[in-house]
Amino acid sequence: MTIFHASFFIATYVYLLNIFSHENTSVALMYGSFSWVVFFLLLVFLAFLGSFIYKIISSVLLLITSVTLYFAYFYHIYINENIVFSAFETNAGLMYELLSIQLLVWLLVTYVLPSFILFKVKFKRVAFFPFIGKSLVLILSGIALGYALVMMLGMREHPTGSIRNAALSLPLQYFEPLNTFFFVDRGYHSHLSYERSIQAIKNLSEGAEVTLDKRIQDLNVVFVLGETARAMNWGINGYQRHTTPRLASLSNLVNFKHASSCDTFTAASILCIFTRMTRTHHSLNLQESSFVDVMERLGFKVSILSLQGSQSFYKYLSKEGTLITKRPIMRRAGNQTLQDSLLLPYIDDINYQSGNR
Repeated sequence: MTIFHASFFIATYVYLLNIFSHENTSVALMYGSFSWVVFFLLLVFLAFLGSFIYKIISSVLLLITSVTLYFAYFYHIYINENIVFSAFETNAGLMYELLSIQLLVWLLVTYVLPSFILFKVKFKRVAFFPFIGKSLVLILSGIALGYALVMMLGMREHPTGSIRNAALSLPLQYFEPLNTFFFVDRGYHSHLSYERSIQAIKNLSEGAEVTLDKRIQDLNVVFVLGETARAMNWGINGYQRHTTPRLASLSNLVNFKHASSCDTFTAASILCIFTRMTRTHHSLNLQESSFVDVMERLGFKVSILSLQGSQSFYKYLSKEGTLITKRPIMRRAGNQTLQDSLLLPYIDDINYQSGNR
């Protein structure tokens, strides 16, 4: 087998695995045909690096394909810009929760076995000039075929300076690992933009007259921020199961039962909660600090307790506040099972301290 045959088989295998793993097989079949050409040409270029490097990089590409398509097939989760952005904000320790026997079996079948065959195959030597000739023919043929598919699929290049046609990214979104490369780039730059915006924000309390009643001396304000809770599944909102018995027992409870998040994306939703952004006008590019800055200006001491690692959001929330994250919390708890109740002793500590917090 020559390295050109190997490139054809690898590209075709990846193409078929993508079709098998996507919900809409007909769309994956159609748009994936263009990406198959792109991926095949990529493998041909890799051939210039030598057979050993070729096998190493091809194996890595197969691993990325296998892992991402696992989540596509079993959970219908596809890599996108928001998921990549979240990965930069997520504690690496949380990744261990994704490990399962099902994942290992999937990797064994879709990655380990094909990679084993790839490394066992011996490539026939091809003379230099015939190698260059075949490569040029394949590359030119691939470009021609790719252009023909672009025209058939109705994708058009826009002139310089115009907004890029979204249709051009569709073939990549239906073909791993090209989809991952595409969105890793976009997610990374999106996160960089978010980080830069944090550095350049305007203080919300500047220029505003804010005062606190002098009689308020020892007020503790506890803000609990959780994820994946739906109002429709709360007992106090009429849900058939008593999922919120302690809240229901409070006599002075104020319940906003029709509230909803700005976005399904955690980072964007959190920014909506802590700033003046609205559901219709919210983004990851911050313009001003959070309402916590106003509390600090009024003399409140801020403590941030998190069972995740330190993230850029916490730095944005309070530059002067005390941040306590997962590791010290687990040490204090004697490495018990990770659960929200481990934060309660810290709340007790704050309750015994004087001043507004």
